Amino acid sequence: MSKSEAEGFGVPIERRGYYFRSFNGKLNFAPPVYHSDWFELASVHLENGFPGDDVGVVSRWLPPDARTVPLSPEVVEKIKAEIGIVPRWRKDVRAGMWVGEAVAGAAGLSVANANDRGVVRELIDRLIQARVLRIVEEKTRNRESKLFVIAS
Repeated sequence: MSKSEAEGFGVPIERRGYYFRSFNGKLNFAPPVYHSDWFELASVHLENGFPGDDVGVVSRWLPPDARTVPLSPEVVEKIKAEIGIVPRWRKDVRAGMWVGEAVAGAAGLSVANANDRGVVRELIDRLIQARVLRIVEEKTRNRESKLFVIAS
């Protein structure tokens, strides 16, 4: 686990060596850190006499993700107020006015952190599925059709 991944997951930096993820193939083909299969090295005490033995085992570890980020009514209202009903926030993550910046700010996350970016994307999808946010197609100043996100 990298230092930035440990910070994003809330794992103490000195314990990050006990966590690893597994994937098939090259690193650039790996799934995002939130969708990877994570494992933790742990010590288990065996009851095989006094004082007994300790053995190292590998167990599955589930990192915190967007489903654990609480979306209280206050946070949802903050997101809706920030986004508004005027199409200015873009759906595309590469856009200068990506809607994730507004969602991250209201949810107390940071789009500068790679781990938080994954959480923000999942939050946006959850809010669209819950019909809190809506995607609309509008024309830009250059008369190009682009997808924008507005509050419902």
